[in-house]
Amino acid sequence: MKTLPTLHDTRLVEPRYKIEQMDLEFSNGERRTYERIHGSGRPIVVIVPMLDRDTVLLTREYAAGLHRYELGLPRGRVDPGETLLEGAERELKEEIGYGARELLILRTVSLAPTYMSHMAHIVLARDLY
Repeated sequence: MKTLPTLHDTRLVEPRYKIEQMDLEFSNGERRTYERIHGSGRPIVVIVPMLDRDTVLLTREYAAGLHRYELGLPRGRVDPGETLLEGAERELKEEIGYGARELLILRTVSLAPTYMSHMAHIVLARDLY
């Protein structure tokens, strides 16, 4: 396993979006400055809604970063006081108009680990109504 770089300094460069610069030194002596975005602290759920064994429902939404509409899985932040599954159920209803009788947390992943610190919980939704 590679040795983690030495973290010499961090500084918040954009408070509104929680962008932080990190001064790092790698094991070969190279020094670099990286930037990362810290999440809001609220969990994120990404839902895989299965209409039947072979059909996944997707949303079509505007993607500002690409300035076009994209297909994707329903997702969103879990509200304060909600469990992951309650948040997934609410987001599912808000985004595609379906509820699920069965919700299962599959895995927790990082969507962009090179520059974001938050994690997303992948939730399988079956027996939709």
